[in-house]
Amino acid sequence: MDYFSFFGLEPKFHLDTKALKLLYYEKMKALHPDMQIGASVEHQNETLRLSAINNEAYKVLKDFHRRLKYILDTYYPGQEPPSQKLPQLFLMDMMDMNDELLELKMDFDAEKADKMKTDLQHQLHEMEAEITSKIMDKKVEGLEKEVFDEINAYLLKKNYLVRALENLKG
Repeated sequence: MDYFSFFGLEPKFHLDTKALKLLYYEKMKALHPDMQIGASVEHQNETLRLSAINNEAYKVLKDFHRRLKYILDTYYPGQEPPSQKLPQLFLMDMMDMNDELLELKMDFDAEKADKMKTDLQHQLHEMEAEITSKIMDKKVEGLEKEVFDEINAYLLKKNYLVRALENLKG
């Protein structure tokens, strides 16, 4: 079941999260087990299934990055799924960063680690701002495949950089 349809929403990249929360609570109230007393077992089971969808759909749609991933997985045009390959230039930059991370693990320098952390956070912020500007007021329906591919590349890069930040902490 499409999560946007479940809430009666048009598939969009940016949602009014307060309105989404109200829709979630309305459905949660209607699907609550106390509202199903006396209903058939089949109806209670269906209500339980819809309640699980309500929870998952809300969890996905309220979070910008999870929503992007959901849109990519659900609406990607064509027969083939999006590529899971990172752009070559990005990978070359990440090789340099991985060398720096390895050096830090062998000879920890708090100042270098803090600078690297700040640089990674800045890069993540810039990437998010760039993708957000490309999809700000766009509808999902009829969107060009190139935009989906840019979203895919953004999510792949973001995941890589987040893991790098986690490595800096641990």
